Amino acid sequence: MQYFFRPAVVLGLAIVVYFIYLPGTGGGFFYDDYANLNDLARIGQEMSASEFVFGGDAGPLGRPLSLLSFVPHATGWPNNGAAILHVNVLIHVANMLLLFAITTLLLSRFAPRDETRSFRVALSAALLWGVMPLLVSTSLIAIQRMTGLAALFGLLGLLGFVWGYRFAQRSPATAVMIQLGCLGTGTLLAAFAKENGVLIPIFALLIDLLLVRSIDYDRRHRLVLRGVLIACAAVPLYFISPLNRNWFVFNEYRGFSAWERFQTQWVILWEYLAKGFLPQRPTAFGPFQDHYGLVQEAWKRWLALSAWVIAIGGAFALRRYSVLPLFALLWYLAGHLLESTTITLEMVFEHRNYLAVYGLCLMLVWFAWNATGNLRRLGPVLLGAYIALLGVITFSITSLWGQPERAAEVWADKNPGSARAALNVAHIEGRRLEQQPDALADGQLRYRKALIVLDRTSRVCPGCLDVKIQALLYSCRLTPADDTRTRFADLHERAPRQKLNITIVDAFFPLHRLVEADACPPLGFDDIAALATRFLENDRAESRMYGPRLHFVAAMSADSAGERKRLAGHLAAAERIDPRAVPVLQYQVYSAIEDGRFDDARAAIERRRPLAAAGRTLNAELLDELSREVERAQEEAT
Repeated sequence: MQYFFRPAVVLGLAIVVYFIYLPGTGGGFFYDDYANLNDLARIGQEMSASEFVFGGDAGPLGRPLSLLSFVPHATGWPNNGAAILHVNVLIHVANMLLLFAITTLLLSRFAPRDETRSFRVALSAALLWGVMPLLVSTSLIAIQRMTGLAALFGLLGLLGFVWGYRFAQRSPATAVMIQLGCLGTGTLLAAFAKENGVLIPIFALLIDLLLVRSIDYDRRHRLVLRGVLIACAAVPLYFISPLNRNWFVFNEYRGFSAWERFQTQWVILWEYLAKGFLPQRPTAFGPFQDHYGLVQEAWKRWLALSAWVIAIGGAFALRRYSVLPLFALLWYLAGHLLESTTITLEMVFEHRNYLAVYGLCLMLVWFAWNATGNLRRLGPVLLGAYIALLGVITFSITSLWGQPERAAEVWADKNPGSARAALNVAHIEGRRLEQQPDALADGQLRYRKALIVLDRTSRVCPGCLDVKIQALLYSCRLTPADDTRTRFADLHERAPRQKLNITIVDAFFPLHRLVEADACPPLGFDDIAALATRFLENDRAESRMYGPRLHFVAAMSADSAGERKRLAGHLAAAERIDPRAVPVLQYQVYSAIEDGRFDDARAAIERRRPLAAAGRTLNAELLDELSREVERAQEEAT
């Protein structure tokens, strides 16, 4: 009977987790979603699928497997958020089932005597992980499919690794081949979904060192297995070490050094644990933590580090009684090795805990099911109530995420210093008015509300120029001309020194449209060009992501002002930064045709010939078509 009952229970709980997450699939897109996925709309038109898949820049490896998983969503982008998030949720449920399977196999080695209890422990641990509120953002931020997919591949590799132990006594060589083959394949796939997939061998090493008895292998095969695992673990450790990066160089873009970030992470890792395992209000969780800066109090940093040393030292001292506390702590720290140490990323993201917290889930559940004395019956009951409570909190969170307008207001109020939370409010209000253009009076009120949120964040974060330029767009319609001019002057003054990002650059295009429609009376095309030129003094303006766009905007302003020489100069500068940028080429060709400079148009095309490649946006077919347009235009002119 249990052969049918247990699968039914596992499947039933997986469905419960899916329905807990289901309300959140009605949510919208966020910051990095647009930055990484906007090119979906170009697939089949200006861009091939392979160009999209292999053109990613979210990480050193490009994350092509994750981008490949988004290609089926291309036809509906950006109006298919529900479909994208549904897939994310299904990946999360699949990961929960994989953790259950891995834990079941592990417990058959670690605690083989009680199969029923092992089943309950494995299922409870996976379920606790599956309903944890801290992990919601991994599935309900579209682009964080990268995290979920990397975990999926990595867990498949770990499943094969743990399964291989069953061959250890009969054929150690076969076992090692299966284990390393599965783990290697899973790790490779995981890394090409997201780079933290390289941490999977460290998880395997912890399993082998702490949970699986060494009597299964002879010494030679054990050395081979652990030698490979240690070598793989050394790669990310070297990557974050002072041997590879200077911990003390100040990062001007982030505003801190690697060493300063590392010290703050000692505190943040404890905060993650409190947030993950202590019940919190639903509003405590969200996608916006960009306002979190360095922990300035030295006593707080060193107290956090001391607590980590004491916790790990205590767990090591108690390993004879139970190895699970040591395993759980080391698993947690291993899961944070890349994103929560010395790589100068933003300080806080909840999704960084995705696999890292599982060891602690397993430890907590193990002790609940194996309590003795008076707690023997009470432990599982309290555990069940605890999991149910977390499930209710997670359902409340996903219900909030599924209401983008309300969620945006809640997150902005909760995080007044978050530029992204403020911009999210402005973005949602802008989209709403685009979809309901007749609601003018209500629209004015909502525009004013968005401007209030943006200005509040600007006061908390004076250097958040992405917030300031968005507020400038709103002020064109809502505030007196003097106020708009003051906002513009502030942006102009700060442009070279503050952080430059894609939100700032993209805001120039609606600003240009407002000026073109005479809807921002204080500003003219010369002002836009001057502001773009000022941003071009920023250190990051030489990158291919920002420089060509800024020069393109400056060229548009020069064009509108009738300054043809300045137009050509900005386009030439954009070409120097990114000669493969097709919009720049097209602008060069068509503006040259308009001026009767047909030889200049041909020269712009021919300079790109060595760069053209099949399957790319810049290809021979495009260049040939542009050449024919030049010839036709010259014939018509003569």
